[in-house]
Amino acid sequence: MNYKFDTQYFAVTEKSILLLRNRFPYREILPKDIVRIEFTKGSDVKRPIPSILFGLSFILIAFYLPTTAIFGSLYGERVAANVIAALLSMELFFLSLGIYSILRALPIHSVVRLSLLDGEIESLSIREIKKRKKMDGFIQSLEEIIDSKKIFKINL
Repeated sequence: MNYKFDTQYFAVTEKSILLLRNRFPYREILPKDIVRIEFTKGSDVKRPIPSILFGLSFILIAFYLPTTAIFGSLYGERVAANVIAALLSMELFFLSLGIYSILRALPIHSVVRLSLLDGEIESLSIREIKKRKKMDGFIQSLEEIIDSKKIFKINL
């Protein structure tokens, strides 16, 4: 397909914006379906608040597991070494998964946020575009297919 502008996650054609997975289109967004386009700082995760809560719950679980083993041994119950080793490995797993999900959801990079007619919001990372210094070409390709009144540059 002939793209005016493309990245790893999305492409701009002459008629629409394509969302890509592994460089293959899986969804087409037509200009008539777009209410607003914002360039801002944010997260490319669709729902960052639940992701942060998910990460915090895993971090709490990671701290809860060893404390139960420690307090269990303080009350006279013997805890076997293999149980402690299993708890420590599970603690590392839960801790790393929690930290990963929190870091993934934090608004730490530039995104383009597409507000659609059906109320859905698509956030797409433009970190790659900024690194290649192709931002002007990207904005120009968007303005060719979408009314420039719908494009807002909040925080470039």
